[in-house]
Amino acid sequence: MSKLTKEEKAALRANRTPEMTAAIKAKNDKKKAARLAYLKTVLDFVKEFGTDEVKVAAKYITPKAIGGERAAIAVGNKASRRDFILDLFGFKSGDDEQSYIGATITEDAIWADKKMGRMEMRHLTTDLIKKAKTSAERVWVQFDLPTTTYTLVAIGADKPSGWIGYVPTDILTEEAAQVDVQ
Repeated sequence: MSKLTKEEKAALRANRTPEMTAAIKAKNDKKKAARLAYLKTVLDFVKEFGTDEVKVAAKYITPKAIGGERAAIAVGNKASRRDFILDLFGFKSGDDEQSYIGATITEDAIWADKKMGRMEMRHLTTDLIKKAKTSAERVWVQFDLPTTTYTLVAIGADKPSGWIGYVPTDILTEEAAQVDVQ
């Protein structure tokens, strides 16, 4: 069968009846169940006969398949995201937030504790700057690739010096206004 163009695929999707959609979903569910059953068989074999190194590798490759929990972060509540990231750096309620500036945590420690990888952390740290309720609540976290550590660089509205990550548009606008145009 030849490959369909995007337009042809869209036309086919538009002409689907509810029965066709249900049949396609049932077919995909059957394939997914077969894949999960196969994966479970492989993981059961690894658990029983694999070496410790293989078991650890299997755990990191497929945390959901072997019952690992992913970190749950409330999407609608930005304060909980902020508390979540501050908690990673050891912040306790009632402590002075500014005293935690400079605190670090390794990528491996985050994975072991919260099952969050680099991509989830990148989204979370960007959201802490981009979607903070007020500019004073921004949390600036920098990732250092060679050491694979996250550092709490600053808390507040002002961009830290030497910052190379995401910068909100209000700060970019202020910086552009300060530039002396000749």
